[in-house]
Amino acid sequence: ATLGLSGCGGESTDDATMVLAMSFTPNPTMAVSSASEGHDFVAPYQVTLTETGGLGGALSDFNIVVYESVDGEQGPLAEASDNLLLDFESGRIEPRGTLNLQLNTLYSLASGEKAAFIDVFVFAIDDDGFTTQVGDRLTVQ
Repeated sequence: ATLGLSGCGGESTDDATMVLAMSFTPNPTMAVSSASEGHDFVAPYQVTLTETGGLGGALSDFNIVVYESVDGEQGPLAEASDNLLLDFESGRIEPRGTLNLQLNTLYSLASGEKAAFIDVFVFAIDDDGFTTQVGDRLTVQ
């Protein structure tokens, strides 16, 4: 389930509001062994952001959290996680536009298993100066 929040701070100039929707490709994704020191696995995936409210803006931050999957349920936080993210200069989403982001989340789990959940939150500042966020969960096999 995608969570979209909008309207913190700023000064509105019209009735348009930035509304973001998020999806993942593929979902679930398949983790592979990582060559990065300190990380056992890497999960490659694409995040697609779609603006549906008619007001564009710029991405301002990401928050990505990895949890162990214990019998298909959320377990403890990963011991180590790191992310290779986009250059924020290219992180603009136009009104009613779409932005695709290629991400690789690096992680290690205490269990040594690779099954995990990745919670991804994206924050944006719309063209009226309001902060908006959207988040969703990706399953890793």
